[in-house]
Amino acid sequence: MSGHNREGITPAKRDHAKEAMFGNATQGADAYLDRFTDVDLDRIQELTGKKISALLVDIDACTARPYGPILEENIAHFRKLLDDGVKIGVNSNCKSTERLQPLIDMKIPIYDGEISKPEKPSFINACKMIDSDPTETFMVGDNPNTDGGAIGVLGGMIFLKAIPEKWSEVWAFAEKSPIKKITKTVSVLAQKLTRAIAIKRTLKLNPTIIRSFDI
Repeated sequence: MSGHNREGITPAKRDHAKEAMFGNATQGADAYLDRFTDVDLDRIQELTGKKISALLVDIDACTARPYGPILEENIAHFRKLLDDGVKIGVNSNCKSTERLQPLIDMKIPIYDGEISKPEKPSFINACKMIDSDPTETFMVGDNPNTDGGAIGVLGGMIFLKAIPEKWSEVWAFAEKSPIKKITKTVSVLAQKLTRAIAIKRTLKLNPTIIRSFDI
């Protein structure tokens, strides 16, 4: 599989991350759940009063370990949501690789545009990809610094606690280059730190945010 690599730092990513960590960028987030399998749309619709007909879902640290395979329980939950009639698309800044094959086998479209999260067009274009109404589409992701760009663009935002990495998978993704391994290690650690700061800010801004114990 080939595709655009949207992992690099851009001015838009930097500016949004600053607002997510220290400003009000994530005010209005709907939920912060422990895991993807806690995404119960009937219950979330009941609690928010919002209609949800579609989801855009992130990959790394959200439904898969960073640079690792999608977890089996999450593959099963993707299938359940599809069986329930929910439109689903992947909106991830990672480059499409073989590890996404289980979703492709389920005919879940993978956004492959040049524009990365948190920029507004990435969410709108991903909605067009799955033919969904943005006002009835929720973003599901782990990172306010990127996924949080959906707030005010889509109908809602569900954050998930990040899935911990396995360093062997991170390093395997970097192939055999020592420099690439070091670069990936620094990138994952930096993302963990900035994400933790942004999640703390998100919870402070949204004291009544839906949690897994509410579901």
